[in-house]
Amino acid sequence: MRQKFPDYDNCIVNLANSILNEFSLPEEGRQGLKGFASYLAKNYENIVAITDYPKIMECLARMPSIEPRALNLFVREEKKAQFEEEFQKEFGEKFLLWTKEEVLSRKIFGTGDEHPDFREMLGDLL
Repeated sequence: MRQKFPDYDNCIVNLANSILNEFSLPEEGRQGLKGFASYLAKNYENIVAITDYPKIMECLARMPSIEPRALNLFVREEKKAQFEEEFQKEFGEKFLLWTKEEVLSRKIFGTGDEHPDFREMLGDLL
């Protein structure tokens, strides 16, 4: 689990206040940002960064992307078994691991027209 750095809560709140002061947001946007900052401050220890797991990272052909809640993972062919073993050991009860085919069949990203590069961007696993 990640260590919280000193004064993390104030840092997040100060960042949110800076954004609120810099941009003119409608009231619902202001409240949403304040709520998000509060959530981050209270739940920092529950945030997982896959980069904190070197045995998993060494299995990847490139850095994950899309967004932190739904990472696309390009796994090196020769490391697939190691990746799945490490992922299950570290995250098996916390996160789902789906193949590209499972994601497509479940229509996780919706049912509209696909971008021409969509399937290539998904990676091997999500």
